[in-house]
Amino acid sequence: MPFKTLRAFRRQRLFRASLGLLVLAAAALGQYKLANVPRPVNLETTGKFTPATIRLGREELVIEGPVVNSSEGMLLSHDGRPNETVDAKFDRARLDERTIRIFESVGSKPPSAPGKIDYRPDEPKIPFTSDEPCRTRVELRASLMPAEIHIFQLGDPGLNHYRHLEIRTRGAELVSNLDTMSPDDSDLGPGCQYLLRVGDWSEPVTKVGLTSIIGEGSDLRLYFRPLKPDSSPWADAGGVLRLDLGGAQKLNPNDPPPFQARAISIRSLGGGNSIPVAPALISARSTDDGSLLSINDFKIDSDQLQLSITGKGWVTINGEPETVNFLKRVQENPILLALLAAFDTALLAWVARIMFKTTSTKP
Repeated sequence: MPFKTLRAFRRQRLFRASLGLLVLAAAALGQYKLANVPRPVNLETTGKFTPATIRLGREELVIEGPVVNSSEGMLLSHDGRPNETVDAKFDRARLDERTIRIFESVGSKPPSAPGKIDYRPDEPKIPFTSDEPCRTRVELRASLMPAEIHIFQLGDPGLNHYRHLEIRTRGAELVSNLDTMSPDDSDLGPGCQYLLRVGDWSEPVTKVGLTSIIGEGSDLRLYFRPLKPDSSPWADAGGVLRLDLGGAQKLNPNDPPPFQARAISIRSLGGGNSIPVAPALISARSTDDGSLLSINDFKIDSDQLQLSITGKGWVTINGEPETVNFLKRVQENPILLALLAAFDTALLAWVARIMFKTTSTKP
């Protein structure tokens, strides 16, 4: 009989000790959570998004749920600068019907099936009739907004030779328009002739607007180069090339921003066409009140991309959410701090009492 009583006592004491430790752990977890409560923040205050930097060969920008202020679905555009040419390479794309009809009207028959498309400057076989160079306007549009846009840089730094970027979308095709123009349409000057290659077909083109449909998941590469090796078209802009994002620029405070998104992140660059699965280095997601994040001031440098992301959202940096310390605010208030101290003291006393309480063994 005494042996059974002793065993019951031990079991009861083990239960009380377990209960006390469980209550202490719950209280400690609750106070830790109060010190680390995720909250939406203004992105400008973090110092990570204005500007955000995407390094060549190491990171990519992922834009989820893009929204543009453009009836034509304009994602980005660039008016060619003086003494600047454009190389465009599409891994899987097709010419649109209007572009094909232009070539057919002059007796040429480009393929209509998707394939690789390459558009690059070509030296004409006839003398120039003007010293005024052509300029190439670049537009990227989407009739249906993609679910995601991935923007990055591969290869070597452009230095003084070029500025470049690569783009890939998920969930929709892109429409590319490359329009090479000169001040006088009757003249042929430097940078006016290009060579268009679609699969095994090729044709020199002079001052013709080309529209291509780029397949979902296909890489699009743009290289902006000096027309002359000794020229530097980006020198007056600190060496960076700026692209316009979205449609019409904001003219008054009530206009919607040109380019917005539901979420934006910078991630380590994945290999090939794989979508990166590693946690975002930095990310921001819009709040549930309908306000989106705004993207502007997009710059292409020799070995990095930069842009500004503004708005209010849920932010993570290196996998850790931005938080607010409510416990610190409690500790800064004498009355609340006294109540918290009293609660902790009472809790510790109660745990000690149930853990070390003795049980009578009288028969």
